[in-house]
Amino acid sequence: MAQDARPNPGMMTDAADLRRIHAALETWGTRLRLQQSAVWLPRGLAIGLAVAVLAAVAARIWPLMPRPRLILLAGLLALAGALGALLTVWVWPRTRLKLARRFDRAFGLRERLTTALEIAEGMIPAESPVLAAAQRRDAAQAADRVDPRRLMPLRTDGRSWALAGAALLLVAAALIYPNPQDDVLAERVEVEQAIAEQLEMLEALREEAIEDPALAEDQRTELVETLDEAIETLSQRDLTREEAFAALNAAERELQDLTREYAEARREALQGRAEQFERAGAGEAAQRLQEGDFQSAGEALAEMLDNLSDEQMAGAADELDRLADELEDIDPELAEALREAAEALRRGDRGAAREALEQAGERLAGAGGQGDSPLSEYAERLRQSQQEMAQAGQPGQGGMGQAQPGGQQGQGGTGQGQGEGDGLDPGQLTGDTPRGGGAPDGGEREAEIYAPQRIGGEGGEQMDIPGDPDSVPVQEGEFADNPTGESTVPYSEVYGDYSESVNEALDTGRIPLGMRGLVQKYFSRLDPGE
Repeated sequence: MAQDARPNPGMMTDAADLRRIHAALETWGTRLRLQQSAVWLPRGLAIGLAVAVLAAVAARIWPLMPRPRLILLAGLLALAGALGALLTVWVWPRTRLKLARRFDRAFGLRERLTTALEIAEGMIPAESPVLAAAQRRDAAQAADRVDPRRLMPLRTDGRSWALAGAALLLVAAALIYPNPQDDVLAERVEVEQAIAEQLEMLEALREEAIEDPALAEDQRTELVETLDEAIETLSQRDLTREEAFAALNAAERELQDLTREYAEARREALQGRAEQFERAGAGEAAQRLQEGDFQSAGEALAEMLDNLSDEQMAGAADELDRLADELEDIDPELAEALREAAEALRRGDRGAAREALEQAGERLAGAGGQGDSPLSEYAERLRQSQQEMAQAGQPGQGGMGQAQPGGQQGQGGTGQGQGEGDGLDPGQLTGDTPRGGGAPDGGEREAEIYAPQRIGGEGGEQMDIPGDPDSVPVQEGEFADNPTGESTVPYSEVYGDYSESVNEALDTGRIPLGMRGLVQKYFSRLDPGE
């Protein structure tokens, strides 16, 4: 006899009861998450704002970030706290069996839902299918009678909202009231911008040096290496103004040293060609070269035509060409001027020859110094960068005052006066300060420093009056009139005191490392003994 293929109504009923239980658990689980969201949302918001309060307080103690970024951070922390709480509530895993146990206790269902699920999953053996079906039906009917809206009301936590509001007020107060670190942060931003500008300038200077035809190959190599070192330093993160200034100062000093080395090498090479100058008819110039008087040598070279006859011009032209070939690697501009003079001599054009020789003479006269070196031009541009770097982030542009002749010392009352700003003025420190205090007209004279402690021009030991100053008896009698005018002393007499103070500051580390070489250079230029 064939089995009946029709579905069993009892089995269909059991499956429907189980689905009703599952649907109820899902509905109640969603209601539970909403209920917990209403409670944990203000808590998460309060936690995020509490962290924002800590960040705002820390930003008032240390220069961490500017106010706009702090406002953004506070908003992000508050949002992160709220979203974190909600995500925890909705993502936290909850199985049906755990929900059944929870709601059995909450709704007083006496383990109906838990038992139905454990029997369906085989965790509890059923004595008979009939009893199991009856139990599931009873659990489903009990679930249908539950009103989750009444038994699970959506209530929030007023205390958590109060804590969140208090934290928000604290954050607002910390952001509204002036922050003492704002000036530090503004200075830091300005310094960073200045460093970026100087870094851009160095990179442009490097490209210019690579294409500069006035530089010899060895000069170009040395210059590019020096600029690369400065670029590498300024590219570092969290670089201070002093460190950037020191890097630019080191590059400028290295170029100055290279300028002096190349200038000395050029002078020696030119002196070694004195015999060739004499063969070319510039005997006076050759003699002055041997003596090291490049100015006179240049003047004599410009006037060499006065000692040449028409018959000597052709031979002099050949000698000038040979001399130009030997000077090509030493001074290309001088060599070019000599070639032009030789060509003019061959044409018999004394005027053009004299003009070319005058140019050559000016070039030869300039060989006694180093200002016409292309390296010195790059050094000067680095020096200007130092000035801009030293002034970055400072409220004033003043610095350490220079001793001025005639007792004029700015607004200060000592030889080391302060300007409007607190930093060192690189324009004064690295400038061509006259040694020993030069006169405005270029002559030498003794500078005087305003010194009120030396009234009358005579110095002596400083004395303290013992006892109470108010109890000192008043002496009567005839006294000389008080002297009028300013109280000054010779600059050379006070330089030693200032120099000792600077050396003490250098030894104790009160002067930043990047500034020490500059300060030493400044005072060495003021030394009246040099």
